[in-house]
Amino acid sequence: MSTPSSRFYQVARSRPGFAVVSILAVIALWVLLVSSNTVSIPNLPTIGRSSTPDLHDKAVESFVRTAVHNATLGFGATILISLESRTDRRDSLALIAAAQGIRITATINAVRGEEIAAKAKPDGKAQGTLDDVHWGSWRSHMNALKLVVETGVETALIIEDDVDW
Repeated sequence: MSTPSSRFYQVARSRPGFAVVSILAVIALWVLLVSSNTVSIPNLPTIGRSSTPDLHDKAVESFVRTAVHNATLGFGATILISLESRTDRRDSLALIAAAQGIRITATINAVRGEEIAAKAKPDGKAQGTLDDVHWGSWRSHMNALKLVVETGVETALIIEDDVDW
């Protein structure tokens, strides 16, 4: 009989992204529960124990207001990953982003998994378990991360062409 925790590990092993998202969700929940200071934004409930914001809270509030109202949502770059042949998706995202006042700062051509040489794939367990679609996604995201490092931006939002908001 499998327990809930063993089912989690089975899913996490078969879908590595699930484990990362789960860990990030737990960390975010912990931060919310342990936080002793709050950011007071009008019309939003306060979280935490403090009802009067201090100087730090006001600075954070100012940053949050500025960040969410800029074209890159507070990130140093907004990077789109898209197959070069999917101009329909690129056009759609360009229109959606423009309508929302969001600027996509760079577009990375997605890589098809079958184009990746076997020796270019990292060694390890994934070598024999991932299909071409997942290898292509991995390489595309690595290319986006490479762009982040090369340009020196501190933060980046990396989206794929099937994103919706």
